[in-house]
Amino acid sequence: METWQAINTVRVVRRFADRPLTPEHLDRILNAARRTGSSKNEQKWAFISVTDREVLHQLTGVGRYADHLAGAAVAVALVTADDRGRGSRSLLWDLGRAAQSMVLAAWELGIGSAPATVFDFDLAARLLGLPDGQKCHYLLSFGYPADPSALTAPNKPRRPQAARRCGSPGTLVGPSRGASFPLRGGIGQEGQPCGPIQPASWLIWSSDGIGGHAAAQWPTAGVRSWPLPPSDAISTPELL
Repeated sequence: METWQAINTVRVVRRFADRPLTPEHLDRILNAARRTGSSKNEQKWAFISVTDREVLHQLTGVGRYADHLAGAAVAVALVTADDRGRGSRSLLWDLGRAAQSMVLAAWELGIGSAPATVFDFDLAARLLGLPDGQKCHYLLSFGYPADPSALTAPNKPRRPQAARRCGSPGTLVGPSRGASFPLRGGIGQEGQPCGPIQPASWLIWSSDGIGGHAAAQWPTAGVRSWPLPPSDAISTPELL
């Protein structure tokens, strides 16, 4: 499978066939995490694979939407030092990169996966046997899909994103949340960026073209705009 094919077709799978992963496939998935780059190459992480059915069932209690762990062939816990200092953001970034490496490596092998965010850190630490100072933030479930057609199902169609003329009004997000301002860049009639974002201005952009949205500050002149939400104004933007 080509890299782009994996990226373009991968989907979340929450229902798994009742059979274990082959040792070769599990090794490939874990090595995908191990080979992922990390900030300053520090590799402040550990990856714990869980195959015991009873432990998998108990791990569903670590957070909402973790029920898929119970039926997984294996769960992989992403563990780092319990670091609340300046490097903590880099740690989570690194975990995200490692997680996606595992997800894509698994997909190439015909293995589905789903993420679970940990909210009950004490329960996760007890079930995983973590030493003091270590913390599990996320778990990934892996398994061969219960419905094999999930591996070849076509992508869902996305609603076309509306174009916006340059200078159309937007909603300022930041210190003056909710204030109206003319957007100094936007999407042209053909969907192409039509102007640079001015220094220290704010840009509203859409992550999915359907309704999700966020805001980002681009303090550098000449940065062109991202695709914008379909509406001319957003009333409840969220800050990244």
